[in-house]
Amino acid sequence: MSISLSCTCGKVLKAKEEMAGKRAKCPACGAVLRVPTAPEEDKPGYAVAPPAPRPAVQSLHRDEEEEEPELPRKRRRPLSERELEARYPGYTKAQPTSLRQQLHWLLVLALVPLAISLLRHSDEETDVKTRLLRTIAHAPEEVQDRIVHMLESEHTDEDKLFALLPNGRLEGAHLPRSSRLHWAYAGLAACLFLGFLMLISTQEEANSYHLLFIGVFTATIGIMVLFVIQWIALVTEPLGPPRGGGIGMLILAIIKFIGFSYRSALDPDTNFFLSFLGFTCGVGLCEELVKALPLLVHFRTRATLGWRGALLWGLACGAGFGISEGVSYSGGLYNGIAPASTYVVRFLSCVALHAVWSGSAGITICMRQEYIQKEMPWYEFSVPAIRYLGVVMILHGLYDTFLKKDMHAWALVVALASFGWLAFQCWSAAQEPQTRKASVRSALA
Repeated sequence: MSISLSCTCGKVLKAKEEMAGKRAKCPACGAVLRVPTAPEEDKPGYAVAPPAPRPAVQSLHRDEEEEEPELPRKRRRPLSERELEARYPGYTKAQPTSLRQQLHWLLVLALVPLAISLLRHSDEETDVKTRLLRTIAHAPEEVQDRIVHMLESEHTDEDKLFALLPNGRLEGAHLPRSSRLHWAYAGLAACLFLGFLMLISTQEEANSYHLLFIGVFTATIGIMVLFVIQWIALVTEPLGPPRGGGIGMLILAIIKFIGFSYRSALDPDTNFFLSFLGFTCGVGLCEELVKALPLLVHFRTRATLGWRGALLWGLACGAGFGISEGVSYSGGLYNGIAPASTYVVRFLSCVALHAVWSGSAGITICMRQEYIQKEMPWYEFSVPAIRYLGVVMILHGLYDTFLKKDMHAWALVVALASFGWLAFQCWSAAQEPQTRKASVRSALA
């Protein structure tokens, strides 16, 4: 004989007679229920023994007997916060925010060097040819002849050219071409951002060792993965359009599209639309995906972080990537050419901007983690990845496109909009526990 019982979610369940008095979990909502000891004890959630009958109330006149007044119904004991969390996994108690948890907004101060650089941008400062001619004019005559001879040759070795220049750099450049001082700047930036993350985080939100590890991981393995993707896109460029079907052809088509996006982004002659498409679907997609890898793996396998922990992980991933990118740019593009302000912007403002983008993506992944926790083939993970990274990809692509087209004021607007998007993400994540709490309470009322 089976025993019927009802759950608070409205689901009517059946249990075997030997389960009487034991606990069972509702397959619909996951609530833990106690099976009644008899079929007639069919109560939602758990059985309540009926109250003992009370004797009739006697009136003042012994010959009259009043009817027993109706007793109030015994109300169910309200569940505690811990019981609600155990019974309803979607229920979360909103914790009050402290001043320490709001200090991540200090990242906006890192935009000050970027704003100054963009608003005071001058073509004369970036005209490398003009500065090179000035530098050659101040060189000794014999050195001038050697430089002119090298420039007139078909193949000019940049390192040898800078070695001939006075102090190994152009006029106004901060570091010589052969300098390694940019590694010290990278170490200083790493200490600054790691100390900042440790300041704004608590042990409950994110472990400081984890933040250091994922920052180093993104700065090394993540950058290597990005280089491999770019190399594969370059190697497959001569191949014709993919034909046939299957997963292999789909992967080849995606790689070729990424290669086309990179070429569109880097080609100085492409129009605004193609540049935006290239920076969004090539640079933006690959870089933001690489930075989000630790978060995607975590929420696919363990999912123990709250939204604040996901924000901190994202900030660490973005900071590690930005610092590693700064080292690469300094050694290949800045040394011997760029002024000191360029290094400040690269190792402070650009690192903070990368951190803001990946921090926003981290909150999105945390709040919509159910998309990657479903059982699905590996090639179908591209759909949730685009849903997580879509906004930051567009912001990243717009920022790079405006810089390419020398629309510096608009690039600054996009940078500020990126902080605005992070603010909206934090506000939405902070409000969601209150929404879940209200819905659960109303369902139990």
